[in-house]
Amino acid sequence: MSADAEGQEPGVFRAYFDRSQLFRPADVVAVGGFMAAISRWRHFEREWRKVLDRHGMEVFHMTDFETRQKQYATWSNEQRVAFVRQMIGVIRVHAWVAIAAAMVMKDYNGLGAEERRELGHPYALCGLKAVADTLRWVDDMLAGAKKTGRWKVLPKAHDVRIEFVFEAGDEGASELAAALESEKKSGAHGERIWSWTFDNKGSAGALQAADFAAYETTKQLVRTIGADERRIRQSMDRLLQRVTYRAEYFNARSLREVLDNGKKHPAAAMRQA
Repeated sequence: MSADAEGQEPGVFRAYFDRSQLFRPADVVAVGGFMAAISRWRHFEREWRKVLDRHGMEVFHMTDFETRQKQYATWSNEQRVAFVRQMIGVIRVHAWVAIAAAMVMKDYNGLGAEERRELGHPYALCGLKAVADTLRWVDDMLAGAKKTGRWKVLPKAHDVRIEFVFEAGDEGASELAAALESEKKSGAHGERIWSWTFDNKGSAGALQAADFAAYETTKQLVRTIGADERRIRQSMDRLLQRVTYRAEYFNARSLREVLDNGKKHPAAAMRQA
């Protein structure tokens, strides 16, 4: 648990998520991002803007940065390293936790058509898993705060309100929204799933940071499954050293577990450990 998170009075939290997909050396998809109190995000946006302005950017796009396209084409390695360090520095100060959920698409595509229909769209499944893991992190954070007594007024976990913001435009977004609506109406999560929106990356620096988290998750996943034998990326290593990071991925075994639970809806991911 983040000491900064534990020291904050409870309020409304917000999590930002984006999607990223790699096709080589393996086809993997991830939904990743960060969560913090809304008050912290306001400070984050100011500091993020300063970093972008320092490097002459309007909006950060991880894919363009990684492939040295557009405005990044003329950047030296020194400028790239400096930017990543500054970016992670802002994230470290303001975000409480990085959350990511990913999928090995070979395992998903290896299922039968009916099984894939039952599981739902990969984006919706990963998105729901990211939401579920966010809720679990809040549970753990509140449990830690209760032990230390650092929060004077401790809410029940189900009374905490979390706003979820996803990058707009991804296939499967309508399915994710419908699943979140179903989960909210079920009452199983109290007030925690307070709202969800799909916004343009340019509307919030936090969505641009989520782009970075999702991309790094895919690059790490191909290493985890052995498709890429190189060591951990320096950018990911630096992120892990400075930010609490929780990530899980769906493979053949875990996808089968969701199916075996008998859930006929992608919201099964909300209840997967």
